[in-house]
Amino acid sequence: MWDLLMIELAVIGYLWCYLTNRAEGLVGKEE
Repeated sequence: MWDLLMIELAVIGYLWCYLTNRAEGLVGKEE
């Protein structure tokens, strides 16, 4: 149970960082 939760948090955190960095990159290019 806990192992699955930790894996989900790790994946969500990774995707969140990836999307945030990508969004910042797109905004930086537009300006």
